[in-house]
Amino acid sequence: MAARRQIFTLASVVAPAALALLLAGCASDVRWTKPGTDEDTMAKDMAQCQQQARAMYGGPAASLPPTQVDPRFGPTGPSQAERVMQESQAVGTCMRGKGYTLITVEKK
Repeated sequence: MAARRQIFTLASVVAPAALALLLAGCASDVRWTKPGTDEDTMAKDMAQCQQQARAMYGGPAASLPPTQVDPRFGPTGPSQAERVMQESQAVGTCMRGKGYTLITVEKK
């Protein structure tokens, strides 16, 4: 009975969350914006921020060596997913530092 309750609880949490993500993905998108800035300037600023983030975190995860695993302690460094997340966060911090904000826009 406990296993059945756990499955029901998991399904009742995962299904609505997955549906919300699916609907949100269909209805809108996000982009950086800054008043008085054209698309070319934004693209240049984004490229500069991405370059700085790659320099800090080692570039795209596909080109990084796998995380080392110590049999006694497990992974000894950030995973590729963590590196991608850190790089993405660094890009966001850089763009906000340049005065940009991330907004939601309707998909066309």
